Amino acid sequence: MSKIQEIQISLQQPALKTRFKARLKLKKAVGLSMLTFWGIAAAIAPPPAQAESWQERAMAQASGEALGETLLTFETPQYAVRLFRQRGILRLNLYNRQTDRVEQRGMPMQQTVIDTGIIYTNLQGEADYTIAVAPDGSSYELKIQQGDRITYSQRIQNQQAKPAPTESQPVAPPAEPPSSPPVQQSATALQPSLDNATIARFQTPKYVVRIYSQDDQVRMNLYNRRTDQVELKAVAVKSTSSPSSTTYAYLSGNFIYTATVMPIGGYRLVVTQGDRIIYNEQGY
Repeated sequence: MSKIQEIQISLQQPALKTRFKARLKLKKAVGLSMLTFWGIAAAIAPPPAQAESWQERAMAQASGEALGETLLTFETPQYAVRLFRQRGILRLNLYNRQTDRVEQRGMPMQQTVIDTGIIYTNLQGEADYTIAVAPDGSSYELKIQQGDRITYSQRIQNQQAKPAPTESQPVAPPAEPPSSPPVQQSATALQPSLDNATIARFQTPKYVVRIYSQDDQVRMNLYNRRTDQVELKAVAVKSTSSPSSTTYAYLSGNFIYTATVMPIGGYRLVVTQGDRIIYNEQGY
């Protein structure tokens, strides 16, 4: 006898029929209760996290950029360019004035100092972005290249760099990031007096250099970040100026320390021993 036949026979008996109907009502009640439970749970559950809006992202990025130190800004007929340093990293913002779009925001860049000026190139991305600046800041060039094809190239003339600080305009050295304790320690060691006017201050991977004026004499301090020692302090240097750069040199026995400063912010430190160059790094 099949299961269906057994149910049909049982339904013909009044007691069994009543019991079977009660069981069906119980199952429906349980099912309805479960549906109600899950409906309430869905209603009181917190909504899924929404992705931050582009406005929020833009505000966050803008607030982060506000902490960066602007190195240079210029405009071409199509683009507005800003190079800045943020947390020790050189970055580029590129705004397309014709499309009203920010094409690059905070793109990491690298700096190369050459005799004809400073070259900035990007470290990542499909396209190559190159910014060339004349030593005296009189011209800027922006070039964008996709593979072997140059998609944009524009040189802007007669844009002078900001003047360097003078003795009547003392400038405090820029604050170092919290992640560089040795540099912070050098801030006091490299400043003999708050009244001294800083002419130039820059860093290399190994040194912190400060050129300043004291008692009508140009002097230099040299702090070794690796050994946490001040190698040169308040030594008088000889300065040699040209339209493209100013060189500060100090002779100590067989060693010559030479710091080169460009009006547009390019720096280089060279240390020679006799005829041999033992250190040669660009600064920032």
